[in-house]
Amino acid sequence: MKIILPVVLLPVLVFFLPFNHTATRMISTHLAAILFVFILLYYSYTDAAGKTFEKTFAFIFTAALIIIKGAGFISYSVMKPEFKLAYLIGFILFVTVCFLVNSLVHRMLSDNGTEYPVRAVDAICATGVWISIYLASFEVGSQQSIFTAESLVIKMTVIFIALSVILYYMLFKKVTGERVILYLSLIIFASSGITLFAAGPGVPWEIYSITFNLLLFVTSAVFMYYSTIVQSKKILNFATAGIIIHVFTRYFDLFWDMFSGSLLFIITGIIGLAGGYILEKKRERLTELIDASSGSEETGRIK
Repeated sequence: MKIILPVVLLPVLVFFLPFNHTATRMISTHLAAILFVFILLYYSYTDAAGKTFEKTFAFIFTAALIIIKGAGFISYSVMKPEFKLAYLIGFILFVTVCFLVNSLVHRMLSDNGTEYPVRAVDAICATGVWISIYLASFEVGSQQSIFTAESLVIKMTVIFIALSVILYYMLFKKVTGERVILYLSLIIFASSGITLFAAGPGVPWEIYSITFNLLLFVTSAVFMYYSTIVQSKKILNFATAGIIIHVFTRYFDLFWDMFSGSLLFIITGIIGLAGGYILEKKRERLTELIDASSGSEETGRIK
């Protein structure tokens, strides 16, 4: 009944809200989508004994929403290069809200003693944010200020920033334990927001590149550290793959014009072999640490 009520309420609002007005329609539907994410994720796990269909549908709805919005934001960043960063950061803001909603659901259910697979949605959010930061880390043309965009874009940006701030406030009051991922998301959120409002024709592209390249390194490093805390090989492998992709694409981007093609590939091979060896050794040590920790916990449970 609690899930059906908002589903019925939205069509009723159509008769009262001016849905022929683009801004009203866009704002209300986006807020409704976020509300549905919270309702579906939370109430499908309140009675953990059943609701298999509801749990699957809640995850599919959330994942589809993030993927579809991501495809839209990234497409617009290509079609409108003068607002490339605005659209990529807009997707970061959207995913941040989804991540925070998922974290809030996890905290609320944990307080009630209910287990909730928080990492499933977190993984999709992390992937979406990483892709956006990665695309923003390349050289971009002159960017227009966000304040020259359509009023709807500005309104949506302000609304999602305000919503993120509210959710951060609620979570920092509730979460008293491990906050590393929450802090990482806050760093990305704050850095992206500052870059969004500071962007303009007078800002050199190097500033954007340095900002988002640093964010990429920080994100991958934090995920590697976090993988040892939660003892997850999947997170470790994801972070390792992210670092490899980042380093190699940055390397080609920087040195392609500095060396001839043959010399570039020779140097790339040497650095690639050395860097790959070092990174793989580091990954193996972290994997062994995770396995050792898991083995210790199993032994403790048996005793």
